[in-house]
Amino acid sequence: MSLAILLGPEGKTVVFVAYSDETGVDDEDSPFAIVAAVLLNMDSQWPPVIKALEQLQPNRHREIKGRQLFRDLRDGRKRKRADELLSGVLNIAFENRLPVFQSPPVNKAGFKKYVAATAPGTKRTVHDFAFAMCLHSVDVWVHTTFPTDQVVWISDDAGHYEEAIAESLALCRGNVKYGLPLKSLGPQAIHIADTVYFGSSKASRALQLADVCCSTIREHFLENPMSDSYYRLLLPQLQNEGPPVFNNPAP
Repeated sequence: MSLAILLGPEGKTVVFVAYSDETGVDDEDSPFAIVAAVLLNMDSQWPPVIKALEQLQPNRHREIKGRQLFRDLRDGRKRKRADELLSGVLNIAFENRLPVFQSPPVNKAGFKKYVAATAPGTKRTVHDFAFAMCLHSVDVWVHTTFPTDQVVWISDDAGHYEEAIAESLALCRGNVKYGLPLKSLGPQAIHIADTVYFGSSKASRALQLADVCCSTIREHFLENPMSDSYYRLLLPQLQNEGPPVFNNPAP
């Protein structure tokens, strides 16, 4: 049975769902903010991926949290199960050939200085910028590989960024690059259907998958040696990489 649906005034087919999560935005111990997204084909990937995730963690009341699992690796009593879950989730992404996208790590202090110097008064935040860059990466990939398709985007609602994300999407459709008045691009016909939807990661194994991917990227850029083997598992699925940005902001 096909799970594709039709949305939008042009009636384009939607066969992909992007699940996204963020990390580091509100963490004082992290100098970077990152947004990551996992793209699933609803026909061929979603059913086996969800089934595998539910088999990996059959207790639906137990959430798979990337940050917590990396902390548990340091606890001898919890290390084995944490490794099983981290490796299991990332292997599911690998075995099902799930494209994973990320914003480059955005240096929060550098971004704030850059905005103050180049766009004083703007309401754009580091989260808006990271989200817009991740969204743009997904959009470019879809536009190149499946130009007639659209994507339903579902973001974790735990960060309370709903209004800012919706505004970022509107800006990406308009003439503002990455939510900042850097360069006018003209109106953009992007492939994100309708609006950004929000879900609770507690109730969504797919959002938990995005969380683990995002946390793995975070730990890699924080140079946590315990993340090396997990990042290597994720690396083949990453469709874009890049060094941190705004480390040395210049007006």
